[in-house]
Amino acid sequence: MGRKNSIHQVQKRIKRFKSIVSKLNSKRLNYSKENIINNIQDFAGLRVICSYTDDIYILIDSLSRHPDVTILKLKNYIENPKESGYRSVHVVIEIPVYFLEETKKMKVEIQFRTIAMDFWASLEHSLRYKNNKENPELSEKLQAISDEINQLETQMFSIRNEIENLDS
Repeated sequence: MGRKNSIHQVQKRIKRFKSIVSKLNSKRLNYSKENIINNIQDFAGLRVICSYTDDIYILIDSLSRHPDVTILKLKNYIENPKESGYRSVHVVIEIPVYFLEETKKMKVEIQFRTIAMDFWASLEHSLRYKNNKENPELSEKLQAISDEINQLETQMFSIRNEIENLDS
């Protein structure tokens, strides 16, 4: 059962042509409509930022029960964070897209994060891409900060549950 404010924010994007070409090149594929459809799973993307981790799982469960949605892939970086400290759940779904004369199934990647995970990921991304250098000491610091943010988030979740239990 979801709460009224499960979704804090939704961001959207369509993959740029340059990124599609780069991805096809990295997979050593020629430029064709079929290769784009079959090999680019994140042509369109959404980032759903939730208040709490349980909101993420509630929303994914809801998606999985929708008759028009097929979950193709799920990567859970909350249960298994990346070495960098990145946490999120990535879900690739296939949905019908209705055109004037036809309906096509399209793949969309949805990244589910909490507000705290998004805070860390946004800042980490700008730091890493501005400096594009590997530095083990900085990587350890970023990992430690990710762990601290996760602990704070767990405390906030606990407080939320205490408050909700007061209402029952």
